[in-house]
Order: sequence, then structure tokens, then C-alpha cells
Amino acid sequence: MLNIIKRRLRDMKTVAALLEGAEDIAHQRGEQAIAEEHLLLSAVAMEDGTAKQALLQAGVNPAALEQAIDKQAENALNAMGIDVSALTGAAEQSKLRPCKIREAKKQLFPANPSAQSTMKRLSKKSRFFRPDSLVSAEVLAAICETEHGVVARAFKLLGADSAKIKRFALTIAAR
Repeated sequence: MLNIIKRRLRDMKTVAALLEGAEDIAHQRGEQAIAEEHLLLSAVAMEDGTAKQALLQAGVNPAALEQAIDKQAENALNAMGIDVSALTGAAEQSKLRPCKIREAKKQLFPANPSAQSTMKRLSKKSRFFRPDSLVSAEVLAAICETEHGVVARAFKLLGADSAKIKRFALTIAAR
């Protein structure tokens, strides 16, 4: 029983690190709430390195993720007839004036629906009787279950297969 409690505490620290990293990424990008793409970038940057390892094994360059996320946004705006080059100055200015997501650490992390959905999927994967702790590869696997959205489009731009990434992520997480 004590081991289960210790693991749960480690898992809570992992989730806190994931969300704080995602919040910092959102903040740096001038965005108001955590989104699934911020969770992805945060998971890849986590110390355990399992998400990054899964991506590499699936043939995805983790360093190319942020550029692919930006490119899919540009493609979506272009498809709507919006000239992205006219917005570049405004986007750069918003990065120079990052927003404050939370004023105090005691507040909850504001998250958009894509991030909320990912966190729900992650929490449903009950690990109550397993002795191992949550790793970033499991976060990546939960993100890969999303069929539509920013991350799915970014993976598509990179020529990556979400199902393949998920398989590698789950294999690495099971070690």
C-alpha cells in the first residue's frame, strides 16, 4: 500500500511538471490557455526522455515539432484566405509581450478543450495496481489518440503516423 501511495505522489509530480512546462510554452507563445500542442512539447522536453525516444523510434524528429505546429496554423489560415505574412508582425509582437496565464500558482491551469480531452484520456488509463510511475511516453500515447486538431495536422505535415508513434510510446512506457 505504501508503494502505491509513493507512486501516486511521483505521478502527481510528473503531471505537475507536464502542466507547468505546457503553461510555460503557452506563455512563451503568447497564448491564453494550455492546448494539446503545449502538452506535446512539454512531454517531449520532460527529463525522463521517453516521449522523445518514442518519437525518434517512430522516425519523427522532435526538434521539428514546433515548426510543424506553426506551419499547420499557417496552412489553416491560408486555407481561410488570410494572408499570414500580414500577421507576422502582430504574432512576433505577441511573443514579445507574453500573457500571464495564472497570477498565482494556487490557481488551476486554464486549458482548452483539446488539452482537457488529453488529460481525461490520460487519467482514465488507470495504473492503480501497476508498480511503475507515469512517464512522458504515456502522455504522448494519449495525445496520439486525437484524430483531428493541431497535433494531428502537425504529425501529418511531418509524415508521421500517430498510431505508430502511439505503439512505440506504449512499448517504451511498459519497460
